[in-house]
Amino acid sequence: MVKIYKIILPFFLIGLVPLSALAATLSFSQPADSYAVGSTFSVSIYTGSSDQAMNTAVGVISFPRDKLEVVSLSKTGSIFSMWIKEPSFSNSAGAISFEGTVLNPGYTGTRGKILTITFKAKTAGLVDLSFSSGLVLANDGLGTNILTSQNGTSFIISPTESVTSAPKQLTEGCEALPKIDIVSSTNQPDTWVSNRGSSFSWIIPAGAIAIQTSLSARTDSVPSVNYVPPISKKDLINTPDGIWYFNLRYKIDGCWSDISRYNFKIDTVAPIDLQAKIVEIDNGKKLALELSAKDALSGVDQYEIVADDKDRIIVLAKDLVNGQYLLNNIPAGGHNLKIRAFDLAGNSSQEFSLVVNIPLSELSRTISPSIFQTLLNKEVLRTVLLAIIILGILILLYCLLSKKQLTGKKSQTKVDIGDIAVFSLMENDLRKYIKALKKAKEKRSLSDEEVVILKGLKKDLNDVEDLITKEIKDIEKS
Repeated sequence: MVKIYKIILPFFLIGLVPLSALAATLSFSQPADSYAVGSTFSVSIYTGSSDQAMNTAVGVISFPRDKLEVVSLSKTGSIFSMWIKEPSFSNSAGAISFEGTVLNPGYTGTRGKILTITFKAKTAGLVDLSFSSGLVLANDGLGTNILTSQNGTSFIISPTESVTSAPKQLTEGCEALPKIDIVSSTNQPDTWVSNRGSSFSWIIPAGAIAIQTSLSARTDSVPSVNYVPPISKKDLINTPDGIWYFNLRYKIDGCWSDISRYNFKIDTVAPIDLQAKIVEIDNGKKLALELSAKDALSGVDQYEIVADDKDRIIVLAKDLVNGQYLLNNIPAGGHNLKIRAFDLAGNSSQEFSLVVNIPLSELSRTISPSIFQTLLNKEVLRTVLLAIIILGILILLYCLLSKKQLTGKKSQTKVDIGDIAVFSLMENDLRKYIKALKKAKEKRSLSDEEVVILKGLKKDLNDVEDLITKEIKDIEKS
């Protein structure tokens, strides 16, 4: 990277330009959709700065050295009148560099040519040209970098024997042949995926002598890669991220069919800048989880929230209200939340951890289903029902015992032994649920309702133990 003091030449006369709009771009001319192995072709580099005059551009371009080699660089038609460093290239490194300047008052426009590169295609495959670094400096006397985007481009290098010149329109006198359906086992139409490998297939119409295909980011691309004899399947590998169209047509008796297009989308980059925090709403009466993340291509689709490594909920980004998700009826105490953001292609962000501490308040006084109820809380709700059933059984047994007192001593003894067995089962159940609550208490603070349940279960256990003791004494007396 060239230092600013080297780029800004002291003898420039700098114009005074407003600083309110600082936006410039570096981009490539859109090449054809495909080129044959062994062919040479040209790609131009452009800069755009429509609202702010620029005077300097610096860049390094990366290209796949296994598929392309640079034949020459041309400055013809360049907006630059002076070069700080002559444009150069390295085929062994797969890199091209340039550093040029425009004298005062600088350049303002949307398509200022910097350089033209002539490539030779070496091997077949998908080619991706990109800027590995870049600068565009404003003509403001300060050397302000106003570069806001660096736009790459892609095209296909095809085997020599499979490429022919493709007419843009149907041959004169030909009737339009119907499109054929394209299916894919890897990509659903108009759906984002995170896999760069794609596969497409079709049924070859009877009488077809050739198939033509192309891959393009444009909706008006004409297939140009020719396959004779016709093929019925095409696999693509390492397709760059973006929105793409796989295009296809066939040839019968010298006439080309209408073009079939299969739209598919690729995004392999996960969401970034995930943020989450707890906020109070409705004058502090409710708590909400405020969520945000960024995804430049497919967009954020949903958030995953895992509470205490147990309960999981999916919150759709479109369902957030002012970026917030309302937390209802969280049990009092501390909770560990782990949060991730997912984009439409299924890519997951890095995990964001958040500790939530809910104090004893009106927020925790109502038992109701919630994703933040732990599995143990669900067990406690069942315990409440079991406790009610046990109390009912106790009342029923008391009634039975009262009637049994009227029977003979021998009969009484048999019934009492059976009662002790029943009470022992109750005692075991009560101890089990009390133990579960105590175990939960070791990990977190119990909610108000859980404390009440624990006290009730302990009282029931004492009552059952007293009854067993009484029954044993009665048997001994008899």
